[in-house]
Amino acid sequence: MEILVKSPVSSAADRRRNRELTKITRDTARHVVLAFLETGWRESEVALAFADAFEEYCLYLAERPGIELKAANGNTATGRSAAN
Repeated sequence: MEILVKSPVSSAADRRRNRELTKITRDTARHVVLAFLETGWRESEVALAFADAFEEYCLYLAERPGIELKAANGNTATGRSAAN
């Protein structure tokens, strides 16, 4: 199965970028899930397997030493303490 992901049209500073990514992600996820369903996997199995895989990936990103995660579009909380 080949997955085609489009490059961003919006610049990193453009607020539309998040909506663009959300649409592409939803469309891609739908196609991937349908491919699993067509081969005999149950929808609940696929959903839980993807949730686990993405949770593991998020934990991996959070635990990488020396890497400061920043929003690609530069959206950061300014003037707020970490406790807020």
